[in-house]
Amino acid sequence: MKRMRIIFIVLMLILIIILITLNYTAKNTYASEIWEYDMFLTVGNYTGFNVNNSALYFGTIKPGGTSTRKIELKNNNQFVKVSMFVNGELAEWIYTEDTSFNLLENEEKTIEIKGIVPKDAKLKNYEGKITIKFETAVRQ
Repeated sequence: MKRMRIIFIVLMLILIIILITLNYTAKNTYASEIWEYDMFLTVGNYTGFNVNNSALYFGTIKPGGTSTRKIELKNNNQFVKVSMFVNGELAEWIYTEDTSFNLLENEEKTIEIKGIVPKDAKLKNYEGKITIKFETAVRQ
């Protein structure tokens, strides 16, 4: 009889823990915000700059050359998970140190984005897009 009572209590505790966990998990959702930037890079036989900030312009770069642009991020909210993705013709030429990282409240981070042109690249205009996704846990 005593053994049955102990088993019953243990099972009830496990059930309570499961219900609390499910309740907590169900109330946490994630709000997402997405930024997209067009990217442009020209491969030419000279070096040229484009400082326009309406997109990420890497300018004109000789084959085998590099160009770096920066994006400044500041988190004014709670903890945020940041993920970055690159698409388009430039996807294989664009490098950044961090493609997934966390930002704490009031934290700032500068992201360096490098365009590295292969030595055998054709002289022409190339395009791409970088997508930055911000996810914040929201308690309902």
